[in-house]
Amino acid sequence: MAFCSNTYILDKFFGRPVIPMEKYQSSNIDVPEYLDDFSYSSNQKQFAHFSEWLAELASDKKFTEASGKFIEIHKLLLKEDDRELRSILLEKMRQLKREY
Repeated sequence: MAFCSNTYILDKFFGRPVIPMEKYQSSNIDVPEYLDDFSYSSNQKQFAHFSEWLAELASDKKFTEASGKFIEIHKLLLKEDDRELRSILLEKMRQLKREY
């Protein structure tokens, strides 16, 4: 899922402000700057049906809960140094990806 690769992508696509968060960056593409040249928008006519579907998905309770947990895990990973706890958090993150 694109959200797991870059948690800012939905905000960018829907024209909302992209506000950087202090969180663990799992890759170099999970930063707001990666989307500077992202040219796709929910306002583009060719994406009308997709935008409607995506807006519905993004507002779904299951998605909002899973994405909130995903971001919370990234925030915890930023500050966690214990290898065992990091492993547990990383497994929880992988599980969220698989379930959704």
